[in-house]
Amino acid sequence: MKKNGSIKQKIYEIRRSKGISQEKMASLIGVALNSYRKLERGKTSLVNEKLWDIADALGVSVKELVLKEDINTGSSLADMEREKFLAKITSLEEEIATLKQCVTLLNEKNESYIKNRGSSYQ
Repeated sequence: MKKNGSIKQKIYEIRRSKGISQEKMASLIGVALNSYRKLERGKTSLVNEKLWDIADALGVSVKELVLKEDINTGSSLADMEREKFLAKITSLEEEIATLKQCVTLLNEKNESYIKNRGSSYQ
């Protein structure tokens, strides 16, 4: 988890990139403007109490505010999530191919069973 200093920087960057003023953020999370300014400067622990409200106001997840980028790859959280989803999709595609093979084999066995059963009655 990031230290509050890193979180406040992330909050500041996202807020600015979305064109949201400090006044609007203060209003969105239900605090006085002065309190919000202290929050962004790291002069209060209010960020811990209001983290979910802040994430909601910025339209991001709490994870996005508090998780660091992957130290080894430099990948952002979004990149890491995308990689996980792509890996899951690949896994599911492989599972679907296996299931299709099973269905084909079962159909063949069923056809064989029906033929053998039919010939025993003749």
